[in-house]
Amino acid sequence: MIRLKRFLTVFALVQWLSAGACFSQTDAHAELLETLRGEWLSQSYLEALEETRSPTKASGGPVTAFKILKEGDSYQWMQIFGFHEAVNLEIYDVKPAREAHSYLVFCDGEIEGGSEKIMLQNSDSFDVLVWIKHQQRGVDTLTFIRARPDIESFINQMVLAGDYTDDAGRRFSFSPSGEARWPDRSFSYQINLDHEGVDCDVFSILHEEEWQGYGFAWRQNKLLIYPVQGVEILSCAKQPLFILTPK
Repeated sequence: MIRLKRFLTVFALVQWLSAGACFSQTDAHAELLETLRGEWLSQSYLEALEETRSPTKASGGPVTAFKILKEGDSYQWMQIFGFHEAVNLEIYDVKPAREAHSYLVFCDGEIEGGSEKIMLQNSDSFDVLVWIKHQQRGVDTLTFIRARPDIESFINQMVLAGDYTDDAGRRFSFSPSGEARWPDRSFSYQINLDHEGVDCDVFSILHEEEWQGYGFAWRQNKLLIYPVQGVEILSCAKQPLFILTPK
């Protein structure tokens, strides 16, 4: 399993001095925006994920993730809440602030006449950032870690990817890219991150005409795989199909 501390020691730290939520599409700062373009996960979410090994239990907090996206010639900033709701802001300007490596940024949807100030560490790589976010109740300081190659794969590597055996010695594997190999079948899968409508952790089998999937949970360093039941609310059966031991 990938451990969160490994990411925190390898990745460079980006510190934000004031409220910040966006980046620029101006030619002068296109390189900066391209550097930060990608998908990001909240450190608090990842810490809870490392502790529980459960995307459902880890979900919560003011912002779970965000994405910096490019659509045509414009950039978008998508803010994600619990993997169930999101808001999308268009980035339209950025200006240098007085402090070194700091910028005033402007996004559609921000408070009228307002701008946000961010400060970036002078580094060739930005893989960790701190966002000091203004809220009605005060200020939140949020740390985010870049999710490579994307959010789904990053979380899969933390909670499911690996090689296992069952009590009979049969081999099971879940790859970082989302390919499962079991004794009797192989399939592509994706972990369900939206916890609405489920009361256990679930992964879906891809490329099927009708939905198929399994529940999973970690118990005493064993990975339990469950049948999934229910219609409006999906839940794991009481008894697991497989009890797997990491190799």
